[in-house]
Amino acid sequence: MKSENLFLENELLETAAGQAVYDALVQANIDLRSVSVDLVKDMLQFECRRRRSGETGRYLPRVEAAG
Repeated sequence: MKSENLFLENELLETAAGQAVYDALVQANIDLRSVSVDLVKDMLQFECRRRRSGETGRYLPRVEAAG
């Protein structure tokens, strides 16, 4: 699981949209290990749509920690 989270973190940091998602999670004080891959994918899709449409502002997810 630890290597999966490291891989996910590295993947997020490779793109501007991924960095925005990672920053939003960090700013919300959410541990990446507590977030499902599906939620991260949803957040990335949202961020990509937001960037394409030219919307401003940040997306701060409402996430409940697993377990």
